[in-house]
Amino acid sequence: MSNTWSWVFGILTAAAAALGVIFFAATQQVSGRDWIVLGIGGLIGATVAALVATFVFHSDARKNRLASAAATAAARTESDLKRLDEESHARTESEREAATAEQSRLDRAALAEVALIEKRTALLQALPTRAERLAELREEITQSQINIIEADGNYKSGMISARDAAAHRFLDIAHEREAAANTWKVAKVGFEEKLSALETERDRLARLTDEQYLAEQRRLRGLD
Repeated sequence: MSNTWSWVFGILTAAAAALGVIFFAATQQVSGRDWIVLGIGGLIGATVAALVATFVFHSDARKNRLASAAATAAARTESDLKRLDEESHARTESEREAATAEQSRLDRAALAEVALIEKRTALLQALPTRAERLAELREEITQSQINIIEADGNYKSGMISARDAAAHRFLDIAHEREAAANTWKVAKVGFEEKLSALETERDRLARLTDEQYLAEQRRLRGLD
């Protein structure tokens, strides 16, 4: 209740008290000091009535202010709760998306790891055993020995043919045959070097166990 309404009710109360005094005076025999007493009593009554009215309406105004403040606080609390709920929902959604992304990354990493393991397993299975490699070396050694014999035979026959051509004064042919024979001589040297390396490798593998050979192959191919 505003101050304006307090004044209005106060004036109305005072007017009612004044009318009461006038009515009393009009209906009763009043003289002398009675008027003073009556006036003082009327003023006191009007003042008390005004104070009571002011107190009542101020109390009502206070209740209204408290109710308004409570409604405002409730609205603010509801707004804060709504904001907190939205923030919580957004945070939960963000955490869910982050967890989904992390799980997806872990799944991709796991698939890549599985693929790598499968590839390594396939490579290990494709590695020749020590026995298979020794068999290959024996075949290569045999072929190298054959190549050496053939190269030596071609060299010797070429030189004989070159000397025969030179004996018959076919010098150009003799030079050509000698050059061809020397080519076989060089080839023979290469075959002999290859044979020596193959025999060395064969002897080395013969001293290894199957497990040692497999470990060596895995290390050489980066499969450890």
